[in-house]
Amino acid sequence: MTRLREKSIGLYQSLSRAESIEFLEEKDTLLVEFLPGDSFHANLAERRKEEMKDRFQEVNGRRPRVQVRTREAGEKEAAPDPMEDPRVKSFLGRYPGRVNVRKPN
Repeated sequence: MTRLREKSIGLYQSLSRAESIEFLEEKDTLLVEFLPGDSFHANLAERRKEEMKDRFQEVNGRRPRVQVRTREAGEKEAAPDPMEDPRVKSFLGRYPGRVNVRKPN
C-alpha cells in the first residue's frame, strides 16, 4: 500500500475504504470488497482496475485479474475456518489430544 500511496493517492484513498482486499491465488484474482455505503469508492476502484494490476505486478511480479464488488445490504463475510489458521495447526501439532475449536457466531 505504501507504493500505491506514493504513485496514486486517489486509488490509495479508495482502496483504504475497502472492507477487504484478498488475493485468491488459485484463481489468480485480486478481490476487493466494499460495504454498501462505500459504492462511490467501489466505482472509482472499478474504473482503475488496470492501475491496480500494474501496482500489484510491481510488487509481486504477477498481473492478476481484479474483481471489485460491493456487498449487498445485510450480507456478512463468511467466518474463516479456524482449522485453516496456521497458528491453530501449529498448536494442534505441538499439543496432541482432544481440542475443541469453536467457530465464532
